[in-house]
Amino acid sequence: MSTNTIEPTLDFFPAPKSSHRPHGVLSAIRAFFESVRDGLAAAHKYERLTSQGTPPQKAVEIVFREHFAMNR
Repeated sequence: MSTNTIEPTLDFFPAPKSSHRPHGVLSAIRAFFESVRDGLAAAHKYERLTSQGTPPQKAVEIVFREHFAMNR
């Protein structure tokens, strides 16, 4: 089976927005550390919210919306 016959069946997926793929080693390293920084910021925000009494599920929703949602 050819991938050409499978690919048209995947047209229900939304088209990817412009990918910000790095073009080179330094760009890849920079992107990696930016991702780590974003993850650590999200973890810190979650910990702060839960320590202030926010229920864990609500804290996850807030953190996801602020740090990882596509419509930032």
